Amino acid sequence: MRLLPLESAADVGRSNYARVEFDQHISEMLTEHARQRSPQDCSDRSYRNHLLGVASEVAVATWQNGTVDTEIYPDYCGDDGIDVVAPAKWGDGTDTFQVKATREMRSPEQWVTPDEINKANYFVLCATNAPARYVEIVGYISQRVLQSLGTGYLRNGYLLSAEYLNPVKPTHYSPSDVREVMYS
Repeated sequence: MRLLPLESAADVGRSNYARVEFDQHISEMLTEHARQRSPQDCSDRSYRNHLLGVASEVAVATWQNGTVDTEIYPDYCGDDGIDVVAPAKWGDGTDTFQVKATREMRSPEQWVTPDEINKANYFVLCATNAPARYVEIVGYISQRVLQSLGTGYLRNGYLLSAEYLNPVKPTHYSPSDVREVMYS
């Protein structure tokens, strides 16, 4: 038996997703970090994927008042599974977030691989078709629910889809909100 949220991110709809906007200065910083994450001999697609990822990580850090893992890994093949660390919602300590991003705006979906499932407390799905300008936070799910009850295991891993995710409070985060988190 699956235990889904009473109101899912799909129920609230795209117009009610949290939206994080970037100005020129933040866009340049995101672009530079994406270039640093991309191998020199890599295609433009790799750079665009890194830009999508880093912009979404900054958006989640802004939403959670957390910090982004900015380490550049020598193999350019990803990270340690933790993209954002933020103060715990309940109790002391921190919560960890793995951020998944897509350019698909109408039906955003992404996979959590079996190797990633035990690395973070929460998984967050973001969507944007203009990562240098804005990111929409579709929703989130805890690791425990995703693995045990949520979407179940499929061949490629665990599916993050709006219908299975908890909605995020529909908030507009301005570039000054982003700067406040990034430079605090």
